[in-house]
Amino acid sequence: MTGHVTIRDRRAAKYARGGFDECYLCSDEPTQLHHTSYRPEEVVVVCSSCHASIHSNDPPDDSLVPDTSRPEDYEKVRREEERLEGVFGRSDPSNYPEKEVEEL
Repeated sequence: MTGHVTIRDRRAAKYARGGFDECYLCSDEPTQLHHTSYRPEEVVVVCSSCHASIHSNDPPDDSLVPDTSRPEDYEKVRREEERLEGVFGRSDPSNYPEKEVEEL
């Protein structure tokens, strides 16, 4: 499929725990990333059924409930981090030299 991005190719996948071969909960084929934390960014790979159950009123594993709700500026900050990572080749904005960031 043209334009299809696998879960391994997504930026958040760099922070995935548990690997990519199977759903973190049931061992089926994973199709989605689930955030357990937004800052710092942490995800697990899950199938769509388990992802729905995590977001239900009775999640199967409390450790998979995000520590906070998705920050309002999450997408804006994520896009800026990706842009800087592409420019500087670094994933941690705290490592960007202040002068270099200002010149962008």
